[in-house]
Amino acid sequence: LEGGASLDKNKELVVAVQGDGEDLFGKILIFENDGSIRSEVVTDCFVGARKFITVANIDNSDSLEILLACSDYPNSYIDVYDNHGQRLDRISIDYAIDSPGGYVGFIVDDIDRDGSLEIIFSGYKIGGWNSHDLVVMDTKGNMLDGFPVLIEDRPYNQAVMPAVADFVGDDKKEIVLASHLHLDDHLTTVHMYN
Repeated sequence: LEGGASLDKNKELVVAVQGDGEDLFGKILIFENDGSIRSEVVTDCFVGARKFITVANIDNSDSLEILLACSDYPNSYIDVYDNHGQRLDRISIDYAIDSPGGYVGFIVDDIDRDGSLEIIFSGYKIGGWNSHDLVVMDTKGNMLDGFPVLIEDRPYNQAVMPAVADFVGDDKKEIVLASHLHLDDHLTTVHMYN
């Protein structure tokens, strides 16, 4: 991790371990740069095998936070941990960040350049599973104006991980992600949003 989870210029490794669906929901392992385990955190909601951890300084403190999407159906969350594995916050979300056939996660970035970070992901409305939306919300779980945006209006398909950058060179950030609306035709559609 650039800067390390504690911003001490050391680089720690943070990984999620999938739960077994029965006794173990999942784990977060935080390794020191020498390979020793700093913290082993057992989560209290299910962590899928194909979910990425996100590391960001979402509270403007002197350390980075660890963010992980997890679920205990029908509920879905983004849990926020400190660099020692203590849970600081649980953000309830109405979306499943999940995909049976792909790796998914979310991006944390200041997409609207207002000085505070937003959480950006694609997912499926819990209980619906019949549409795929792009979601942008603040770090408390409040949806930004204009979101969610419908990406696909078809039964459960694959969620995808967005990318955020100034793709067109206009000093504004765009969100780019793919959809599989034309999967039957073996085509992928790339969407760009500002």
